[in-house]
Amino acid sequence: MESKVEDFVKEVTPKSTVDGGILFVHNKFFLVDPLSDQPKVLTGSANFSNASIVSNDENSLLIIGDKRVADIYLTEFNRLFEHFWPRYITQQNKRNKIKNEAGFEKPLDEKYTWFVDYFKKSSYHYKRGRLFIEMKGAKKVQ
Repeated sequence: MESKVEDFVKEVTPKSTVDGGILFVHNKFFLVDPLSDQPKVLTGSANFSNASIVSNDENSLLIIGDKRVADIYLTEFNRLFEHFWPRYITQQNKRNKIKNEAGFEKPLDEKYTWFVDYFKKSSYHYKRGRLFIEMKGAKKVQ
């Protein structure tokens, strides 16, 4: 005997891979001051459109002050950002007719200098690293 969930999966799975994407699962959340003592996470099914908020049967959950939840959502945000950023750069390069085999500003670095920016205090990579080091529970590195 199959469950209703299994029936649902069988029904929607053939429809879910149009153009190679999944049509019905995606994240929607806002983070406000995620590294503060009072982080705010707004998450749920609402699309933050007028119809979604006023007419549709959707939900939103506001979580205030839970640092663990904020850390989890911030980690997910960064995972998504790191996944989609190279795609964005590749699209921009194509749009601007920039030719680069790797599709990024810097191709493969065979001279092992890729890490230098991670130690320049003015660089994005250094600042981003500090952001995570200073998260709750992380050990300070001098």
